[in-house]
Amino acid sequence: MIDCTAVLVSGGKSSRMGTDKAWLDVGGVPLWQHQLRKLQEFASEVIISARPGRFDSVNTGCRVIPDEVPDLGPLGGLASALPAATFEKVLVLAIDMPEMTGAYLAGLVEIASGECGVVPVWEGFYQGLAAVYPRKILPIVIEILNGTDHSLQHLNRVAIERGAMRTKPVTIQEAPLFRNWNQPVDPSSP
Repeated sequence: MIDCTAVLVSGGKSSRMGTDKAWLDVGGVPLWQHQLRKLQEFASEVIISARPGRFDSVNTGCRVIPDEVPDLGPLGGLASALPAATFEKVLVLAIDMPEMTGAYLAGLVEIASGECGVVPVWEGFYQGLAAVYPRKILPIVIEILNGTDHSLQHLNRVAIERGAMRTKPVTIQEAPLFRNWNQPVDPSSP
């Protein structure tokens, strides 16, 4: 096990999907369980960041941290999860990236530190929903939340400028890991 807190980000409303993504079937299990299992393979602590009430009736086997302020997207989930994290390295994984592997994520944790996180970058875009954030980034997260641009792109830009994050280029072979499910298509198709 690696000393890190892994956060499964599951706060979205799934509005483009038209149904709650967390319960889409992946190999006979709900997507949230599929994602949770890969985090449990290597992370010493796993928590779920979710909108209030999303997992109230489900035994997830881990702590569920509700977004303190709703409707702020992944940044709001990160703001709620960082103070709850036990470890200095906080790995974030979006619920809708089913092709991401535990091995890739564990590799990100290994190259991050408690002082400087790692965000993959593909075609000029930060992949902030499969990244490692240092817990000490919380003041920057709060600063961004108090502004008008609540995107993870903005957070990562600012954090990189301040030395709290660095980039890891995504190779062409790794790119499929970042594919996400946002629209109603057959999840079993490539």
